Amino acid sequence: MGSASNSEEEVDAKTILAIRTSAKRRHTRQANYLKALIDGGGKADDVNVALAVLEEAYTEVVRVNAKYKQADNKQEQDAI
Repeated sequence: MGSASNSEEEVDAKTILAIRTSAKRRHTRQANYLKALIDGGGKADDVNVALAVLEEAYTEVVRVNAKYKQADNKQEQDAI
């Protein structure tokens, strides 16, 4: 049973990593969109909306990264 538990933890860490990667990708795309909007002379309202979405994406990246670090630390402790 011990190996099944380790396997489940590995899947969880891999799943969290995939979620983290998606969150980082979303943040990067939103940052690039905001930059293009500003460089292209977009309307202030559009820039404000894009900035708010970017802030949400950043918050999500921070949240998921903390979860990933926690899972990674747990895996390291279990390996010891």
